[in-house]
Amino acid sequence: MNFILVDGRNWVYPQKVDGPYTRARDWLGYMLIAIMAIVPLIRIGDLPLILLDVPHRRFVIFGQVFWPQDTWLLFFLLFSFVVAILFLTALAGRAWCGYACPQTVFLHGVFLRIEQWLEGDRNAQMRLDRGPWGAKKIAIKLTKHLLFIAFASLVAHISLSYFMDIRRLTSAIMHPSWDYKAPMIFAALVTLAFYIDFAFLREQFCNYICPYARFQSALLDRDSLVVAYDRKRGEPRGKVAARADTNPAGDCIDCHKCVVVCPQGIDIREGLQLECIHCARCIDACDSVMTKIGKPKGLVRYGSERTLSSPVGEGAKTVRPRTIVYGSMLVALLALFGWQVQTRELLDMTLLRPPGQLYSRLATGEVANHFRLSLVNKSKAEADIQLQLADLPGWRLIVPENPVPVAAGQHRFVEVFVVAPQQTTGEKMPFTIVAIADGEDLSARVHGKAVLPQ
Repeated sequence: MNFILVDGRNWVYPQKVDGPYTRARDWLGYMLIAIMAIVPLIRIGDLPLILLDVPHRRFVIFGQVFWPQDTWLLFFLLFSFVVAILFLTALAGRAWCGYACPQTVFLHGVFLRIEQWLEGDRNAQMRLDRGPWGAKKIAIKLTKHLLFIAFASLVAHISLSYFMDIRRLTSAIMHPSWDYKAPMIFAALVTLAFYIDFAFLREQFCNYICPYARFQSALLDRDSLVVAYDRKRGEPRGKVAARADTNPAGDCIDCHKCVVVCPQGIDIREGLQLECIHCARCIDACDSVMTKIGKPKGLVRYGSERTLSSPVGEGAKTVRPRTIVYGSMLVALLALFGWQVQTRELLDMTLLRPPGQLYSRLATGEVANHFRLSLVNKSKAEADIQLQLADLPGWRLIVPENPVPVAAGQHRFVEVFVVAPQQTTGEKMPFTIVAIADGEDLSARVHGKAVLPQ
């Protein structure tokens, strides 16, 4: 068995294993952790590479600043991520879970490593947990959980740097103040969540909390790549010592090596299970056993339902309707997002007519129409917006201040009056207000209609 009963729960003790898949996953995990830690330090100009500044309603993604008015653009980015997961699942099963999911990366790459360093491998951990409490056991367990809390706090603060500029975060850490109560509470809650997850929940998070395992069966088909046991080759199982020419057995010697290395506590020989995260530790374990007994590798391997049930030589179909649809959707969404980002207006202008009389006559005999102009500066810096009327000789625009200063990300309303010359009559006269920012690549136009006396 890969577990013992601890406080009513089957606690899983995965055994150490070495092999190409495990090494590749470890190196990928360390690289992803390094990228996570380095990204907040990278700046483009004066902006972080990625910053989700919720309090100031500003989102910086790869040097591009997005404001609340651009939220609809993030739909394409988030939906692209979802479609990418669907596409990857159709091609390679739960490769995301086994190699790139933060739950797997941190649990296998950090927390289990700390535990094995302090408590030893599987058998030593089981003996320690079964044994009585004493000074040594208390010291080991206390040290382990203190290290868990310390690393959970480190990860929490790295996560916080995606929501708070690293410069402000560094200042808040170096000079603690109640002014930073919100980041402090956030870091404390995330630390607690990480600690509970990686110290206690572990595989239970994948099995019961994460929804991905629940609908993975709907995302897989006969050609999806999964970690699978070759039943035709492995059955019937039998110990090496019990094998004889008169009682032939399959290649599986029932050593349970694939079971004791599984971090989910399952037996891959029972078929595809929702608990399996396709980490391929069982492949490395089985291959090492096959090498020792002189059998070919691949009794447990990456394969598809088609390759495992079909004659030798028939491979999985990578290009099929499902992958074509998902791949096309992914390319289209990313292309549409890029196009929308490059062509979006950085100055948003809307003309509104406030309630009240439609027009008024000035003492000069001119006719004035009152409007409320909405200005949104979606650029990275403050801009002075110069307002003027276009192509209406004799007409003029009255603004309380012109140019109008608008801070980066600010949504400002300006009262404006469109004034028609004396003796101007008619029902409605179309006009255009042009906005230009001096020194900034910002410009916009808004159209309206002025009501005139008959």
